[in-house]
Amino acid sequence: MGQAWLEGSRQHRGAVMLEFILLFPFIVAILYAAGYYSVLFSWQYRMQSAVDAAAASGMYVDRSQYADVAAKVTSQANLSLAELAKSLPLAVRGKVEASESNCASQTVAAAGITVIKCEIEMSASEIQAALPAIRFGFLGQFPPAPPNGIQASAQVAF
Repeated sequence: MGQAWLEGSRQHRGAVMLEFILLFPFIVAILYAAGYYSVLFSWQYRMQSAVDAAAASGMYVDRSQYADVAAKVTSQANLSLAELAKSLPLAVRGKVEASESNCASQTVAAAGITVIKCEIEMSASEIQAALPAIRFGFLGQFPPAPPNGIQASAQVAF
């Protein structure tokens, strides 16, 4: 009786080991994807926060002191974005370019409203360089990076 139970136990151990061998790579891949996307979403959040603050910084300009208010507000937003880009995570900071063209103004003539729009982006190739992905042969890259990269934009009207 004891011998038969022992042999049955060995067979079950083999089945459990086979199940483990088949399921372990999928569990690790799911955990890796969760970490990958959490880092990616964190970068997106930090970029959006910087762009929001830069667009809002133009609203602190005293409009009564300048003839071309839109140019001054745009300049202030660009300066703020360049400064805020320094506080982004190191992997993002080197890939996102904060230049004079990140914030631009547009006037809606009919309403007399000026809109300041600030935006920054990180391309898919830059994401792939910063976050390593796993290659699964014919399945391709896992987890897949967003094909258009990540971007952040904010608009303020005055």
